[in-house]
Amino acid sequence: WILFESKELLCCLCQPRGMRKLFGGKKKETKSTPVSVNDSLQNLNGTLETLEKREAVLNKRIDQEIAQAKDASKKNNKTKALMHLKRKKAYEQQLNNLQSQKMNISTMQMKLEEGAMAETVLDAQRRGAKELKQVFGKMTPDAVDDQMDEVCLATPTQ
Repeated sequence: WILFESKELLCCLCQPRGMRKLFGGKKKETKSTPVSVNDSLQNLNGTLETLEKREAVLNKRIDQEIAQAKDASKKNNKTKALMHLKRKKAYEQQLNNLQSQKMNISTMQMKLEEGAMAETVLDAQRRGAKELKQVFGKMTPDAVDDQMDEVCLATPTQ
């Protein structure tokens, strides 16, 4: 018999699925619910607004660091001025990253809108084709000839 220090490990090994749990067996697949285009666009808009707020905060911090660096420089405190300039540079890097993220999100929004429009157009084309099939499906050459014969018979000849 093997002595187990943990009761959890013992219970884990005693259960049929315990070994799978212990050695990382297959995970259950979760089915995701489909998300509508409008929900995705709203989510992207919210994210874009958040990024814009963060961008405004970073711009304020950059301005503050510049002002503090100038003050430190006026007081002949070069090390403090350099620290403020380094922080300013770090904020500028964050700002560049945010701008790249904003561009990616804007591109995603445009692609989603294009996809939704293409889907709408394709759906309209499908419905139109279905209607055309129904209309012209009833019109065979024989049916047209029969109809023309009836029209000719119904009209008086001069």
